[in-house]
Amino acid sequence: AFYARVCDIFHERAKNVKLILCLDGFKEPGDEKLNMEDIFAEAIKKTDIFSIDRYMSLHWGWPYDVATKETKNYYREKDENIYTNGKRASKRFTTVAGEKRIMVLSEMNADGDVTGPYEQCDMLKEFCDIVKNDEEKWLDAYTFYQFRDRGRLGLETEDPNNANVGIKLPLLDTFIEIINDEYFKQPIDI
Repeated sequence: AFYARVCDIFHERAKNVKLILCLDGFKEPGDEKLNMEDIFAEAIKKTDIFSIDRYMSLHWGWPYDVATKETKNYYREKDENIYTNGKRASKRFTTVAGEKRIMVLSEMNADGDVTGPYEQCDMLKEFCDIVKNDEEKWLDAYTFYQFRDRGRLGLETEDPNNANVGIKLPLLDTFIEIINDEYFKQPIDI
């Protein structure tokens, strides 16, 4: 209700501002409703841009532990599953809102702490190839989280001797290659 009210205020007083509602998508492949859809139904109807927050892999125990087969502090999912979840979420957002709107992935990445630096690159390439080859073109943009990290979630890792300096990870070259692809240079019509 608070988010829906904020949308009303912005739509009335700051018409140039677009608001993004970022939810979790579907918890399970067979789910018919988005996670917490009933709670956020009014917010979905009022927002300008739909989003889900999904990572192909994520280690949430860092820096206190290591992602290993024995630990349960990380997530690893196939690129296709992340893509399919996003696509289904986009369709569900449209159904709930009653109209199609811009769909983005506000946070998307593969954590190198889980996959290693080169599989991290492969996962991002494979995901972007799926995006390019889908004729439905439902995804308008994604935000790669993040530029610099103390672990291996960013395009650079923080220099342990100087927090103001980054050390390039292999993923940076992969990201540069992707953003220079003509397909990913298309503008978003807001």
